[in-house]
Amino acid sequence: NRRMNRTLEAMAQAIFKCWFVDFEPVKAKQQARAAGESVQMAAMMALSGKSAAEIEQLPAAQQTSLAETAALFPERLVASELRLIPEGWEIGTISDLFELHRGFDLPKAKRVETGDVPVYSAGGIHSNHNESKVSAPGVVTGRSGVIGNVFISLKDFWPLNTTLYVREFRACGPYYAFHFLQTLDLPTLNSGSAVPSLNRNFVHSQPASIPPNVLKTVFENQAEKLFLLIKQNEQQAQSLAEIRDALLPKLLSGELSVEAV
Repeated sequence: NRRMNRTLEAMAQAIFKCWFVDFEPVKAKQQARAAGESVQMAAMMALSGKSAAEIEQLPAAQQTSLAETAALFPERLVASELRLIPEGWEIGTISDLFELHRGFDLPKAKRVETGDVPVYSAGGIHSNHNESKVSAPGVVTGRSGVIGNVFISLKDFWPLNTTLYVREFRACGPYYAFHFLQTLDLPTLNSGSAVPSLNRNFVHSQPASIPPNVLKTVFENQAEKLFLLIKQNEQQAQSLAEIRDALLPKLLSGELSVEAV
């Protein structure tokens, strides 16, 4: 399950990079137009990683879905103040996409470790509690001490005050925000204090290319399906771990034999 989850996460990252970082469908269309070839098929090939012959062998519903997604990408890149971006996309700031906010205090003495709510520090899940502050899915990154890690929580959670969490998703969803933050070189945005610290206002002011809402929505839907599978695998892994923890002492003590298992 853990290996499968790593694969699913890599798939979501690959889709985001293809669509929103490398602009592969746009580049494919641009090259196809220059060569007098089908721009639609070129984009479908870039999106799927398949040849034209392989695409034609796909079920009709898959071909239609692939064609509809390909149609959402323009046919050329244009210059912008940030870099070359797909025609029709806008340049804004990160604050146009989402708002980061500082996490909440929760002293160790007040934590209920037997709870099932994950408590996030700058380095990831730090402990558990019986109360959450933020609804899932949520996005967290380090604010103080450790900068650069980005986490997505598929369970309601408590972000500590050493973190920044996305309080408001303005022009994107949680899965887009999660992958977008991973593309940033967050350590370079260090405020320069003795302890590494990430100023949310400085992050908010950074320029960002903003794709059309319909394209972000299609990505969000595809990523959500992958992360729902990840959540199911995590739940199954937890159940298996509990069974293991219950059986192992009995096996070691001889109370339960291997033959019985």
